Amino acid sequence: MSVLGAVVTFLYVSFFGEIGVVLAVVMGVLIFIVGLIVTRLFDTQIVKVTKYIVRRLGNHKKIREFIMNHF
Repeated sequence: MSVLGAVVTFLYVSFFGEIGVVLAVVMGVLIFIVGLIVTRLFDTQIVKVTKYIVRRLGNHKKIREFIMNHF
């Protein structure tokens, strides 16, 4: 969701040159709502991929600990 917000804000500022506080708040709310909708649409796929990664990392203790401690 944050990447989506950053891209939209970057494109807007690149095109118009500036952004006001009110517009930034409105854009933030709209982007947040769109982000929630997108994550709900892909929820089952995200869960499947997460379970697959956890299963794969079950046999690799050092890699799993590195990822859990640094990300």
